[in-house]
Amino acid sequence: MLKQALLSKFKTQELSHFYIVSCPLQEQAAREFLDKWLEDFLVEVLKTKRANQESDKIREGLKLGHADIQFIQTENKTYTLTGGEFDDFFKFLEHTPHELGHKFIIVRDSHKITETLSNKLLKTLEEPPIDITIFFLDPQKKKILPTISSRAISLNLTIKKSIEHSSFDRPLSFESWVNTVPELEIDPHAQALMALESGNGQLHTLVEGIRSKNLDEESIIKLLLQWVSQTRQDGKLSQQLIEGLKEANYQRPFNGPAQNRMIPLLSKIFTL
Repeated sequence: MLKQALLSKFKTQELSHFYIVSCPLQEQAAREFLDKWLEDFLVEVLKTKRANQESDKIREGLKLGHADIQFIQTENKTYTLTGGEFDDFFKFLEHTPHELGHKFIIVRDSHKITETLSNKLLKTLEEPPIDITIFFLDPQKKKILPTISSRAISLNLTIKKSIEHSSFDRPLSFESWVNTVPELEIDPHAQALMALESGNGQLHTLVEGIRSKNLDEESIIKLLLQWVSQTRQDGKLSQQLIEGLKEANYQRPFNGPAQNRMIPLLSKIFTL
């Protein structure tokens, strides 16, 4: 098991200094899986120093932060030199490890690193401190610049079917999906559906928007079709939802009340 192999290398002080980690799931599911996998690994690392402490307590503490572990992340579309996210990265390199005798830097969404920033990272990745391991988490499986990837050990995690169809068999967040499609961020239909999903909107408000022609029913259905088909992991239920969406779209030209189509459909989708 890969996680145990890395743990053994940690115990014998043989961990490599740089890994790029990916997995064969769609982006949001991959992001969740990689975060959980890395968290589980770090919990096991901490347990080597805290044999008498329960894993759940270690996990809770890890979420609050640890002196030897630094997470780097951004809500922006890219990491840049001026963005400030990597200031902590370079400062952390200077710190002396404490409890673990080793330091870990975890960079989420490493595909967001720009070429300019990559060039600044090269020296660190070529000649890192001997007491540090850097993990780049790559949920999009996009090709990272060769100057970076050539200096890393790539880990492409395998997914057991039992995991794939239990932990990730729900629809991924509509809002998370919208955030990956920049042109939808200002789309009124996407905004209305995000409000519905978050509980800040109501079905009758959306239906009234359709009736008053401020919103277009066909545009809403197309959005939902894209979301469900692109992000769902459970094939059978995904197909059921797609068929329901297509049926609602088919019934639309017959001029029945919008609420007769949209309320049952949206209630089902956003209460799964």
